[in-house]
Amino acid sequence: MPVTLEEQSALLGQNAFWLIDGAVVPRTAGKGLSLLGTPTSSHHARGKPFAIVSQELTDVQARLRDLDRFGIETQIINSTLLNATLSPDVEFEHALCRAYNTWIAEVSAQSHGRLRWNAMLRLTHIQNAIDELRRVAGLGAAAAEIQGMAGDRFLDSHDFDPFWSEAERLNIPVYVHIGFESPTFTGLFQNLFMSIAFSNRASLLMGFLAIVGTGVAERFPNLRFVFAEAGVRVAAVAYPCDGFVLAHGPRPLQE
Repeated sequence: MPVTLEEQSALLGQNAFWLIDGAVVPRTAGKGLSLLGTPTSSHHARGKPFAIVSQELTDVQARLRDLDRFGIETQIINSTLLNATLSPDVEFEHALCRAYNTWIAEVSAQSHGRLRWNAMLRLTHIQNAIDELRRVAGLGAAAAEIQGMAGDRFLDSHDFDPFWSEAERLNIPVYVHIGFESPTFTGLFQNLFMSIAFSNRASLLMGFLAIVGTGVAERFPNLRFVFAEAGVRVAAVAYPCDGFVLAHGPRPLQE
C-alpha cells in the first residue's frame, strides 16, 4: 500500500512510501535507511523525464517510445523495490519475488523482444531460490538477480553451491546488484547520505569479494557473473585483492 507525504528537502524527493508487512519502505529516518525512488507518487519519480505509465510499465508502448527517443533498441529491466529486504518473513519475500517475476515476464512479452528482464531471487532460502531459478529460466529471464549478501550472510559459504550449480547448468547469468539486503549492516546507518553513498554499494562489493576471492568462480567456471551499479568501486576492491593474492596465493585476479 503506497503512502504519500508532503515533500520535504530532507527526504531527497522520497516523499512516498510503501507499507509492507507492518513496516515503511523505504526508510528515510531512524536506523536502516534506504532510498529507492518508488512508489511513483513520489516527488523523485514525478520529476523524471518519463511518464508515470512508462515508469510503471502500465503502458508498454509508452516505454518503447521512450526507448526510441533515446536511441535504445533493447532494455534489461531490474526491480527497484526488491533491492531492499522488505520483510523478515523469508517465505513472504520469496512470494513477492515470484509475483514480481511473473508480472514482469508477462509485461515484457508485450514488447516483441525489446524489453528483457532480470528475475529477482532471494538466497535466504536456497531451495526456494533454486525452484524459482528453474521457473524463471523457462519464462525467459535474462539473468538471475541477487544482492551481494543473503540477508546477513556472506556468499562464500558452500551452502550456496547448489544454487550456483543450477545456474551454471541452466546457463543463466547471475546478476549481483547493489541493495539494502542485510538488516544488520543497513541498520548501522542513520544518515541517508552515508547509506546511499556507501551502504547499498558496499554490499555488492562483499558479494564480489566472496565470489571472486573465495573460490566460487573457480568451482563453477562456466557460470557468468555481472556486478552492476558499483562503478569504479569494484576496481578499487580488486586492487588490494590482487596484492593479497600475489603475496599469499597462486595468482592475481584476472582483469
